[in-house]
Amino acid sequence: MRGLLSVLAVILWLPTAALAGQVHALVIGIDRYAAQGGSLTDLEGAVNDARDIASAVRQMGAASLTVLLDEEANRDAILAAWERKVARAAPGDTLLVTYAGHGAQEPSRFPETEADGLDEVMVLGGFRETAPRNYERIFDWEWRRKVASVPDLNVVLMFDACHAGTMNRSLAPGGRIMRSRFSSYGTIENDMLPPPPVEAEGQPATLRNEVFIAATRADLLVTEVLIDGQARGAVSWLFAAALRGAADADGDGVLSRAELRAFIDRRGREMTERRQFPSVEFSGEADLPVFALPARSAEDRRACIGAALAGVPGKLPVALFGGLDADWLSRHAPRARPVAMSEAVLNIEPEGNAVLSSLGDSVAPLQPAPGVAAEVHVAGVVDKWRMLEGLKALAACQAPLGLRFVQGDGLHREGDRLTFELAARVEPHLTLLNIAGNGTVQFLYPLYPQPGGGRDDPYASFSDPLRVEPTTPFRLDFGVTPPFGGDHLVALSSRRPERDLHRALKALDGRIAPEEALAALAETVSRAPEEHELGFLALYTAPR
Repeated sequence: MRGLLSVLAVILWLPTAALAGQVHALVIGIDRYAAQGGSLTDLEGAVNDARDIASAVRQMGAASLTVLLDEEANRDAILAAWERKVARAAPGDTLLVTYAGHGAQEPSRFPETEADGLDEVMVLGGFRETAPRNYERIFDWEWRRKVASVPDLNVVLMFDACHAGTMNRSLAPGGRIMRSRFSSYGTIENDMLPPPPVEAEGQPATLRNEVFIAATRADLLVTEVLIDGQARGAVSWLFAAALRGAADADGDGVLSRAELRAFIDRRGREMTERRQFPSVEFSGEADLPVFALPARSAEDRRACIGAALAGVPGKLPVALFGGLDADWLSRHAPRARPVAMSEAVLNIEPEGNAVLSSLGDSVAPLQPAPGVAAEVHVAGVVDKWRMLEGLKALAACQAPLGLRFVQGDGLHREGDRLTFELAARVEPHLTLLNIAGNGTVQFLYPLYPQPGGGRDDPYASFSDPLRVEPTTPFRLDFGVTPPFGGDHLVALSSRRPERDLHRALKALDGRIAPEEALAALAETVSRAPEEHELGFLALYTAPR
């Protein structure tokens, strides 16, 4: 049986289901675990997730909405709420259940029903290993049976939790990460819950017309991230954005499976710096509808772009260690403010000569390269991450591009050869740039001719073709060289060559100017939002 709790959604769609069917939603968020007397650590972003999704559901005009937070979200209350939704729904309606909180794995009492011999578990706030509190959990196979029991309804389950405890890149020295949604506990004693049913054995990997959305691979950790200054689950944030229309790439007011797959998968990698790898699996046609949404006009998208720029933090929250204080920060990075580690986007570690992200990656050395003033370097690192907050918000306004490294998504070492691949696109013209760890802008594509060519307008001739066949992947090869840390490759596809953007980026090339690069991108996209696709990819490197 396929597990549910590495942040998954299971969607069962009927071939004849009409989008006119009503939505009945159950939204669950649990931060309080230890605070409820349970045995797990408290979380910080699950209730934020639930409230955001509930707000998006209301905007959709759902026929009914039940929100269960913290102590309210116990096993009996959740299952009773499900039954009330089922009783109220008519054939063709949609049942939506979302969960943000801890997940876990347990050895299955019937290992033959699970390929890995493990059951995936939704762990509720009052859970303990011993009876009677071990009653406070729900198995993946229980949700599977419930989905199968309502064949005349559409069912959407979105679970923002995980059951793995590893990361795809090891932490940098001194690295600290935000809270993860992985829980581990001892042997269950005197289990209050029944074993899985015998019919679970031999079930197919997916139910009829099922779609699975997983926020990461089963072997990786799901950590909370900071979004708009709040702890959040990245996939919950994206799911709420999708319900508000961000995933409706063609603006027709219908969210299809393919659009949801592209949005959650690609934007999930971007939001988590390639720590999480969402995937969407389904049988059948990719263009089948998932939700009816209010259509997004070009003006709506321009408003989204304006909000993205307005949301760039005036001062980036930074945590200081090793004796550094607010006076040091104000001299080196005036657009940063000192905060506790739990609120920080960046952590500055002088002992390890590193500036670290909240996910534990080394994004830049603290000491600058020769010839660069320390104040310029640190300010550039801070401004790069201020810009990145805006870039993530800007990307959520646009159709996503698929970017990946052929060699994998781990930490890349000096001397490695890497191939960056841009997936098939709708629009034929490309613009590529890189923002280095200290905010240096590197204009990558199209390539300008060398200086001295005798032309007044350097745009008059390129070393690259201005039009790239959009139906085939585009590849770019390069080697890993200093400086090391965190770079971000940015790709923009457009319906026509963006001459003004290229001139602007050419002027910024080699300069520490991340905010100016973001402003140039946003200005270009806002002129015709429907004619652009945007994506970016984090690249983390280290010495050999």
